[in-house]
Amino acid sequence: MNEEREKQELEKLRLEVLKLDQEIKVLGRRPIFHPSAYIPLIAAMITVVGGAIKLNTTTTERNEAKADAQVAEKSLTSAIAKASPGQLKIVNVRFRGTLTREQIAGLQQKFNQSGIITPRAERTPQIETSAISYYDDADKALADSVAAQVMDYFANLGCPFVIAAQKSATSINPGTVNLAIYQSCN
Repeated sequence: MNEEREKQELEKLRLEVLKLDQEIKVLGRRPIFHPSAYIPLIAAMITVVGGAIKLNTTTTERNEAKADAQVAEKSLTSAIAKASPGQLKIVNVRFRGTLTREQIAGLQQKFNQSGIITPRAERTPQIETSAISYYDDADKALADSVAAQVMDYFANLGCPFVIAAQKSATSINPGTVNLAIYQSCN
């Protein structure tokens, strides 16, 4: 049964080729194909372009992760060198808005220079407002220092805003402050 069907399809294809040959002879040129004849080619091109875009996005994300890792390594090395045991200061940075990773990396470098460790910053849609929170009363001075550095950094970027430290109801490790930034800065 399959052989018979294959023979019929081959015969149809042979007839199509004969029709095209006849058309070429009559017209004296190659036939103009219906636009639908180009759909498989266009679909293949779209697939190739989509793969290239995905590859570029993956490369960009990898480069951002490398840059963040370098900032974190510098932060850790600098903070450990400046702090005595038990005095490490850590700021967890989360951000939202039009801020770029480069702008956040600049803020992290500012923290590094003052001996504060900043793990990889996290972009998240869960931030509703900019805030600095601390749990341990001994970390209030650290939180106030972070607030001053954040306001100074963004004022220098040309997009100032006010942020204040507030005591958190949720327990945070001693020496740790959480910084949430919801800011648009062009």
